[in-house]
Amino acid sequence: MTQIIRIDKKTVRHNPNAGRTSYMVPSAVTTMVTCSCTPTMAYVLEDSKVLHIIGSETTIVQETKTRIKASLDDDTIRTTITAYSTINDVERLRKLLISFGVRDILIDQKCDYQRIVSMTPEPNYFYEFKKTKIQCTGCKKKFYPEELRADAVPSGYDEEDYSNEICPCCGKWDCVDFEYEQLDFNTLDKLANKNGGLKGLK
Repeated sequence: MTQIIRIDKKTVRHNPNAGRTSYMVPSAVTTMVTCSCTPTMAYVLEDSKVLHIIGSETTIVQETKTRIKASLDDDTIRTTITAYSTINDVERLRKLLISFGVRDILIDQKCDYQRIVSMTPEPNYFYEFKKTKIQCTGCKKKFYPEELRADAVPSGYDEEDYSNEICPCCGKWDCVDFEYEQLDFNTLDKLANKNGGLKGLK
């Protein structure tokens, strides 16, 4: 008998981006810091990679540094450092620079965006399935679908047998017979409206 994994009807929501095949996502953030400090401190800032704070301690893809010779006085220079990252945290960076004794801080940021194109349109609805265990036809033990294993074995010249329904308990191939519930458009629409429509989206 085919086991059915039911939709949790309380989770059905309208997708505000239904039908879209492309969307813009933020990519690298370019941050340029110009500040006044001593020549020694300029080297410290460069050598200690202090600008990793821009990337919230993640690796900066590329980093270039240029010291500008225009002096404010004998012990102060203007230095400009440019970093590329994926996260911006201007205030945290500003506080860090101040703690190093840096002043006259100018922070300029620019975020680039990238268009992602998909051949599959966004679905009309969002929903989740109920947490349901399925039963192996061999050992009869129960487990969740995400616990199923996958494997492939050679079956001839340049061929192989593959299964993504291998029992995690006994290792039986194609061990289950189950499917996910499907609801028609009208039913999904009624459930989405009942659950708050677009206002119910998180």
